[in-house]
Order: sequence, then structure tokens, then C-alpha cells
Amino acid sequence: MRMLAIETSSLVASVAVVEDDLLLADFVLQHPMTHSQKLMPMLENALTYLGLTIPDFDAIAVTIGPGSFTGLRIGVSAAKGLAQPFGIGVIPVSSLRATAYNAYDSRRIVAVMMDARRNEYYAGAWKFEAEGLATVVEEAAWPVDDFAARLLEAALQAGTEVLLMGEGAAKAYERVHAILGDRVTLAPQEMRCQRAASVAMCARLEGIQAVDYDKVPMNYLRRPEAEVTREQRLKG
Repeated sequence: MRMLAIETSSLVASVAVVEDDLLLADFVLQHPMTHSQKLMPMLENALTYLGLTIPDFDAIAVTIGPGSFTGLRIGVSAAKGLAQPFGIGVIPVSSLRATAYNAYDSRRIVAVMMDARRNEYYAGAWKFEAEGLATVVEEAAWPVDDFAARLLEAALQAGTEVLLMGEGAAKAYERVHAILGDRVTLAPQEMRCQRAASVAMCARLEGIQAVDYDKVPMNYLRRPEAEVTREQRLKG
């Protein structure tokens, strides 16, 4: 199975091409340019280097959230636009859960955090078990202290440590460390950022089913801030 993977949930834009269990291409760019500027050139370069076209793919995996509302819309819209003309299925993947696969087979609890603003983080935690990736703390928009408290409880119960990942991990680390102490380790930057190769791995290893381009769900976890602000203004 040949799969194209797209990740645009954070500042990082990433594109990967996987054939069965072989990673053919993995492009990662962390730059303040918008995803609309970064994504398609990266995709075109990957296909050019590999001598492939979109009809050569069996599926397109894309992160559906949580994360940047604008970034997610660009990534999902690109996946839909590429899939529709050729009847290719789209595999919807959680951006948080996919990032946990950066630490595949770790013995520690893998916690992933993304800055959601308003003093919250999109976050969740998992542990790799023999039967697959088990949820330890469910995905939600968490106040950092509440999430850290849940991590501490899970770490004590499992008798293990926590590896902190995701684009919001560095910002949250001081508060998380204050609660967990030496039970938590901040993953190195190269390991904690979102990447499309892990999106493809998550889709493949978990056997996530593809859906038609017009049935791709979104997983924002909370309403866009612009909608909330508009509603507050109307009430005011």
C-alpha cells in the first residue's frame, strides 16, 4: 500500500510518502511561512523526487486535529482536493496520537501537548502495550496543572516515567515538572515536533479506515476562538 501523509496541525508542515512499511520520503519544515505557502511545494518536491503522481497512491492520511484551526483546514482541504478527482480514500488521524508515535515502543508514558492558548493545552497521553497504543489520559483541552495531575496519577499507578512531547511541551514543561518532578523528561526538539512520517505510522499500525473525501471529520476539541469572540461581541 502506498500512502501520502500530511501534517499541518502546528507551525511544522510535513509531508511523507510510505510504501507498505518503507518510508520513501519525509519532509519537515518549521518556518513562520503559512502552510498555504509551504505545503504544496513540499508535496510537489516529494512527488518529483520519487517520480510519483497522486493517482499512484492508495490512500492519503491527514491530521484532523486538534491544533491550529487554520493549519488543519489547509491540510485537510489539500487532502480532500487531491483525493477527490481520483477516488482515493482519506485516512483521518489524531495529531496528538500520531505524535506519540515519534516515541514508538517507548516504555514510558508518552504525553503530547500543544498550546491551545487561553491557559489550556490540547493534550493526551498514551502507553505502548503489546496489543498497541493504550490511552492513559484522554485527549482534551486541558489546563496544564490538571493534565499534569492526571499524568502523575497515571505514572504512579503504572510505576513508570513520562516523556513529554509536542510543540507545546517546552512551554508547559516547567509547570509539569513542578508537579511530576523527575518522573517527567522533556523529549529533544527533533523528537517532539509533529511529523507526517508518524501520521503514516499511526494510520498503518492502527489500521485506521479511509473515508470518502467528503466524510473527513474534524477534531478541534473546542470551538475556534474567532467564533467565541464573535458570539461574545453579539451578546455584549
